[in-house]
Amino acid sequence: MKILKNILSLFAVVIATHLLLHSSVSVAQLVVTNGYICAPKNPGDEATRLFFRQTDGAAVNLSRTATFPIVCPVVVHYSDFSHAVGVRVGNGNTFTQNLACALEEYGGGANKVRTYGRSISLPGGFTNSIIWENIRLASYNTGNYLVVRCILPPLGYITTVAWNE
Repeated sequence: MKILKNILSLFAVVIATHLLLHSSVSVAQLVVTNGYICAPKNPGDEATRLFFRQTDGAAVNLSRTATFPIVCPVVVHYSDFSHAVGVRVGNGNTFTQNLACALEEYGGGANKVRTYGRSISLPGGFTNSIIWENIRLASYNTGNYLVVRCILPPLGYITTVAWNE
C-alpha cells in the first residue's frame, strides 16, 4: 500500500511538472488532486454500483468486462489567462485498451457549452496523462464550470487530476 501511495504521489508530480514546464499558460495556482475527486456519472447503473471503487487515491473500475463513465470536477475561474487541465489514467488489464476522456464546459446550469475530447491507447499495466492546454472559459458567467468525463474501460483507473486556477 505504501508503494502505491508513493507511485500516486510521483504521478501527481509528473502531471504538475508537465503543466508547469510544457504549457503556455500562466500558472496562478496549481491544484493537484487524486482520483477520489471523481465520481460515477450514473451512480445507479448496475455495473457502476458493482465495480466502481475509490481505492488508494484512485478511481477504479474493478470489472473485467464492463465500462462506465465517471466525472471529475475542475475548479477554475474566468480570467484573462488560459488554463491547463490534466488527468493521469491507467490500464490495469493485461492487454492494450483505449482510454477516452473529454474536458467539458457547462454554463447556465447543465447546458454543455463545448467539449474537448482526447483518447490514448495504453498497453496493459501502463499509465499516461491526458492534458488539455490553453483552455479559457467561454463566458465570464460565474455559472460556467469544467468537468473531466472519462469512460473507464475494464480495470481502468484515474490516479490524479490537476489544473491551474
